[in-house]
Parts: sequence; structure tokens; C-alpha cells
Amino acid sequence: MFALDAREIISDDLRNPLVAPHLDFLPEDAHGKGIFKTSQSAKWLKHLAPDIRVQMVAYNKKHYYTYEPVQLKNDNIIIPIFFYTLQSNTFAKCYKPQITSNRHNSTVKIAIASDILYDDPDLQEINLDDFDLLYSEIVSSDGLKLLEYCGNLLYEQNSEGTIKLPNPWREKANGRIIRHVPVNMYCDDTSGNKSKKWNKHISYYFTLSGLPPNLSNQQFNCHFLCTSNIAGALDLGEIVVQQLNEMVNDGFEAYDMILSQNVLVMAPLLCFLANSPMQAEITNTPVPGPSLNPCRVCVLSSKTIKDRNTLGYISRFVNKNTHGSNHPNNLRTTEKTIKDSEEVWRYVKENALTLNLEKLNEKSAEFGIRDQTNRKFAKQIISFREKKKELLLDGKEIPPDMDQPIPQDLVDLESKDKTQVLSPFLKLKGLCFDMVRDTPVEILHVFLLGIVKYLFTEFMSRLD
Repeated sequence: MFALDAREIISDDLRNPLVAPHLDFLPEDAHGKGIFKTSQSAKWLKHLAPDIRVQMVAYNKKHYYTYEPVQLKNDNIIIPIFFYTLQSNTFAKCYKPQITSNRHNSTVKIAIASDILYDDPDLQEINLDDFDLLYSEIVSSDGLKLLEYCGNLLYEQNSEGTIKLPNPWREKANGRIIRHVPVNMYCDDTSGNKSKKWNKHISYYFTLSGLPPNLSNQQFNCHFLCTSNIAGALDLGEIVVQQLNEMVNDGFEAYDMILSQNVLVMAPLLCFLANSPMQAEITNTPVPGPSLNPCRVCVLSSKTIKDRNTLGYISRFVNKNTHGSNHPNNLRTTEKTIKDSEEVWRYVKENALTLNLEKLNEKSAEFGIRDQTNRKFAKQIISFREKKKELLLDGKEIPPDMDQPIPQDLVDLESKDKTQVLSPFLKLKGLCFDMVRDTPVEILHVFLLGIVKYLFTEFMSRLD
């Protein structure tokens, strides 16, 4: 197993005069026109979690942060929720808070809505030219600073939730500008020869989401991260997920050649690119072809392979009901995948004395998932039980360390960290990896080597 540090690679790119000037650090709202690069994607613009999206922008020598009150030049107080660019100008989607005070005006309560979405009609689109005072600079008519009598808290309306002020990333940045540098991850099995018969190995690569495609598609901008000819994709994924979580939890320092100063970089995972079998492994879903649960996006399923030829299944396959009306299938969710993966592992432990691969496959099909990590450990439990049977058949005593249904090393592993028995990609910070939205279809294998090939083969077979 060999791995590089993604932080060092990204730091090198920010120092590189051939790369840094072309990077976008903010998403762009293109209003559906002229879409050609990842920084115009809805994922970066709308769907990142509040603690993972763009946290700050530097403007007029001031650092404005999300979820911190800002006073505009017209004296209104607003809360920036999203930062983005529009026609080369920097904008913020802002919420106007409800500010109430007690009878003596000694304290105030600042309240905003919870779970605010980008397209919320209550958000105002404000150019940063209109921004004026930072949270720490806002004072009331009697001269008191806002931070002194709001309790350093934002309150969420219709809930008991609170948001601490200032934004935690302000302290982490410690006066530095924060660069938001999402990455696109890629994984595949590769080989040094055309047949892939010899020296087959798994490799991870990534590109910077902020680069336009004419640059990100160039070989020197496709960065190697790790490889192994022994470990599988999920084994290597432990290294990848650990690095991704560190880059999005704490950030890292790098030198920005554009600003000629050190900056703090946060680099979340924007999307995961691979062919269908690899994406199935990463998303805990079955390989589509022969599966009873062939879709990693929705809950399409059948009880038997034979049922896939029925009108009902074909209707659901094209998101129709039997009358031909639109009837979309329910989407999978990362939260449900995590819950189901845990349930399958619980089943494995409870049935360790009788478990076999057939029962495991049936249980996995029931939930429509296939977690290769807990399958690996389930096979170890089955092998452990078979070894004990062999000892008994040979008339030997079972050693004390084997007098239990589950190997002790697995017990110790789970007691130390219960997430170790599940796919590492379920541990990404804040569920920033959406297994439905963040695994784009790979055109080559799905269409050209999929539908087109099958139709051509069917057509040619009937010529005889």
C-alpha cells in the first residue's frame, strides 16, 4: 500500500502559477446558462452542509463569515447563509433575522429559520458592495456592542437549536483568508498491461473541482493519491476518508501565490467518479447487472430475477405506474444506507453460529445494500466457525481464544470503533458525500458499453 498526502498536493497547486490563477474558490450561480465547469454545479452552490460550504469571503479588507450578523450600508442587519459569484461579482444569500430585546433592553435575542435552503424565498440576494460592519463592529444606539448583549448566540426559530457566535472557522483561520477547494475523487482498478491479468491494483486519484475542464482533464492536474495490489477499494478508502475528514474538519495551511500570503484551506469531497461496479462498492449497493436491487439511486427492486421480466417491474424501472403515468421511485439516502448497513452487521453477529453466505446475501437483498466491509468480516466469522469444526472432527480441543462465536480481534476492533466494521465512506464528515447525488453516471460503461452494446448484440444475434 502506497499513499501520498492530499494536503501537500493541494498546497503545491496553490503555489503553482500554472494552476492557482485558474481556480474558482466560490461557486457560481449561472442561472442555468453557459454551464461547463464544476464550480457552476448545484452541489457546490446549494447542497453542501452549513459547516462544509464556503465559510467566508474577504472583501474591502474585512472577513465576512456565514451565520454571523453583518450590518449593511443602509444600517439593516442580515445573516449571510451562502456566498457565491454572479456575473463575476460576489454575492451572498442573506436572511433578515428577528431581533427582540427584554424589557430593560439589556439583552437581545437574534433568531433565524432553521435548515435554510439556497432557494428559500425569505433569502435576500445582496452584493458584497453593500456589506459594511462585521459582527464584532456592530453597536447599538446606546453604544453597546452587539456581541456583548446577544450572548454570542443565534437562535433557530421553531426549534430549540442555537448557533454559537462567532463562526468557529474564524478562530481556526486566525486572521487568514479561507480558501474553499473541493475535490473530485476517482477510483478504478488498473494494470500495467492491456489484459489487466497481471499486476492488477486499485488506485485513487483526484482533481480540483475549481479548475475548468480544459485544465482539470490534463494529465498533470490529475493527482495520484494512493494504490495497492493487495488492499481493496474500501481498505484504501480508510486512508482517503481520514484525509478528507481532516481537510474539512480542521483545514490546513498553504501558501497562496495569488495573495502572496498563507491561507487556510478546506477541501470537501464534491463528487466520486468511477464505473458502475466501483461506485456500487463505494455506495454499499449491489453491482447492477444481476442484482435484485439494480439501482444505486432509487429503491427499485424485485423479489426474484424472473420478476424483472414483468410489466410491474419494467414500469417501475422507467418510473411509471402500470397505467403509464409518471410515478418516480423513492430515492436512497445516505442515512438509510448507514442504518441498513448497521442492521445487516447486527444480523451477522446475532447469527454467527449458523451464518452462511446464502443467508447473508438474502439479508443484504432484503435491505437492498451490499457493504463489502462487513461482508469481509462476516466471511471471517464463517471461516472462524469452520476452523473450529475441523478441530472437532480431528478430535482436537478448541483453544480458549476460539471458544466464542466471533473472533476476538473483531470484537476488539468493534469495541474500539464500531464504525470500523462498516464502509469507511459512511464516516465522511457531516454526510458531505451523498451516495445518490454525488456519484455521476459514467457514460462509457453505462451507455456505450451498456445499453448500446446490449442492443447491438441482440440485433446481431437475430440475424442468424
